[in-house]
Amino acid sequence: MKRPMTLIGAILGTVVSAVISVLMAIGLVAILDLAAGAEGVATVMVVGILELAVFVVALVMNIVAITAWAKDAAGFKKKKAILITAVIFNFIAAIIGFIAATVGYIVMALVLIAAAVLFIVDVALEGKRVAAAAQPTQEPTQE
Repeated sequence: MKRPMTLIGAILGTVVSAVISVLMAIGLVAILDLAAGAEGVATVMVVGILELAVFVVALVMNIVAITAWAKDAAGFKKKKAILITAVIFNFIAAIIGFIAATVGYIVMALVLIAAAVLFIVDVALEGKRVAAAAQPTQEPTQE
């Protein structure tokens, strides 16, 4: 059973998380280079590394979530925890994007929220899909 919303959400989340992870890694290197020896740089680096860790975990969860889109019902149920973790980290990453408060990060945060919503909708609809697939189709009787 194909789940296009999971696939689209996972691809969106993967792309945005990868872009932000690369941008943050470059930014951390630039901060370390420019502010070497300045007071308070350690705090900035720790916060930056924690933010980078959130985006990297979101990236990994979104990549793993891609595999759930074409699984059968039992396989999708096994991947449900990964999808929920991806949703949580996408929302946390979106909050970080809103805190950054630049247009680029806000747009990327909105895309991460859209990806999380697509995951939530697909997980919520899965029960109805399984029930519909379990019902035998009735053939018309000939009388």
